[in-house]
Amino acid sequence: MTGKRTGEVDWPHNAEHELPLIFNPKGFLVAILPDDAATERARAALQTSGFAATDLRVYTCEEIRHEHGRYLKERGLARKVLSRVTERESDYEFYSRLASEGRGALWVHVAERRDASRAIRYLVDLEILHYRYFGHDEELDLPVHLWGKETRS
Repeated sequence: MTGKRTGEVDWPHNAEHELPLIFNPKGFLVAILPDDAATERARAALQTSGFAATDLRVYTCEEIRHEHGRYLKERGLARKVLSRVTERESDYEFYSRLASEGRGALWVHVAERRDASRAIRYLVDLEILHYRYFGHDEELDLPVHLWGKETRS
């Protein structure tokens, strides 16, 4: 990408760039949280645990809605056809559905799967609803089953 400096994260949802023809991020862990405040707490927890602020990006439910609107506006026939072939539930549709429920998303830039695992360990006490891992060789959906507060000691 033009304008990208060495060491700068190439975030998949970047309003400064045209949407990619195929949504195919690599090296990210996405944590879905109940609301924007919880998302900000998760960002703070990871930053306190040693993750660089430049490797963390919060998307509020409003930002996710905006990005989905941009996706709908910019998608042409080629993107529609390719998304049917290459994507599970469209990633944009997935995040839009979550935003309509008031959810926030914390994107964590991770070099390797072990970095994603480390982030998950630091977030274990927070109310994470879902993880999506975009590795370099794999993609994983990790729904989280929360125990009710009455079951916690």
